[in-house]
Amino acid sequence: MRGPTSWKEGTFMKQSFGVVFLLALAFSAFGQDALQPQTETALSFLSIHLAPGVSIHPETALGDTDKVTIQTGPVVSMSLMYRFPAVPWLIGSLGLLGEYHSSIFHGSSSPLLGFAGYAQLGVLFDIGPAFAVGARIGPGYGYRSLPDSSDPSDSGTGFSVLAGVFGWYRISPSWSLGAEIANAMMPPSYGDRLVLAADVGYHFFVLASPVAEKAAPQPEQQPQPSCLSLGAGVTLDLTTWKDVNWRVSGEPFESKAEMKPIDIKAFVDLTYLQISAGYMMVNGMTVTEIGGGPNVITTLMNSLTYVSFAGYFKYPFHVGVVTIFPLLGVEYKLNLTYKAGNGNDVKSTLTSQEQADLNELWIEGGAGMDFAIGSFYIRPEVIIGFFKPLSATDKDIINSYPSAGGTSVSINYFTFNLSILVGYKL
Repeated sequence: MRGPTSWKEGTFMKQSFGVVFLLALAFSAFGQDALQPQTETALSFLSIHLAPGVSIHPETALGDTDKVTIQTGPVVSMSLMYRFPAVPWLIGSLGLLGEYHSSIFHGSSSPLLGFAGYAQLGVLFDIGPAFAVGARIGPGYGYRSLPDSSDPSDSGTGFSVLAGVFGWYRISPSWSLGAEIANAMMPPSYGDRLVLAADVGYHFFVLASPVAEKAAPQPEQQPQPSCLSLGAGVTLDLTTWKDVNWRVSGEPFESKAEMKPIDIKAFVDLTYLQISAGYMMVNGMTVTEIGGGPNVITTLMNSLTYVSFAGYFKYPFHVGVVTIFPLLGVEYKLNLTYKAGNGNDVKSTLTSQEQADLNELWIEGGAGMDFAIGSFYIRPEVIIGFFKPLSATDKDIINSYPSAGGTSVSINYFTFNLSILVGYKL
């Protein structure tokens, strides 16, 4: 029986503290003669880490816990890490993780392909001249597929979480070697996975405020560029619109609705604030019923349209011609239409409360990059919607389950947005 994804926090925390202790012990014992790196606390620094490794599954794939197997296979992950100058022990990172290995499923072996993208926050501490240890955690969105399976539900996308501890040994001011152990969840649920990886990192440094050796004549001041820019682009959303989880007599069940909206938007950028408005279209959704037997997948041709409004705080920092910035803010989606596949108006059949509950408020976070081309720039962004307050309709749904024998009822929403925008600095 395949149950909903669960986060085994206690097990992971024990593993994490043990690994941090072992890494600290190893670094203090073997690293005293390493090269002295540049002092990072006075610098902004961006590092790229490539980590090939293995993935160990303490449980059978897809949550079939009646059998216990250990599965291994190649894992490749890459992450961009940034240490904030104002809080040097705080780091932000964007990561990609992929794996391909044999998976035991329904008594037979099948190759499993999976990958996911993550936006994480963490900590990083220097414990020696050339050593550092840290930890990070963050949500993401992933895809996994069992190519040999005849069940289409064995391939799909969904919410993912990656958390881990890591350490590195600085062999030069720019290069490091290290290791990482992480607990990864990739959808649909198929048990916890421990990712063990070797780490090769390259570090870019940007001096916060270099000091001149002696006073020199000041060149004529050039006009400062405007802090205002305008732009537009397209966003593809991978959205879990309503994921209902419940239990009947202790047995887990799940109903997950997924859709892929397209949002055409325009934005205004004020250096530390990004404001946008867009027109979002949804054409069709897939509802997957999990539990009580084989999965049941229903494709609905419903269509919805929204006007979207978003505002994000951003903190830009520059690496050459590239500007990188984290984002945190809110988005409001105002529903305009809701129609069935045959064109009939569904919205008009709903109560006033149900119509109001079609509107969505999200708290979102992510990161983006600007690639400058003169006064123009190309801006890819990854934004994760990780919290949407439950509506009155959602609460009515939760309250209806106990009368039918359902317990531990919960409703979750999640969205992963990929945007390509083009802007112009005024």
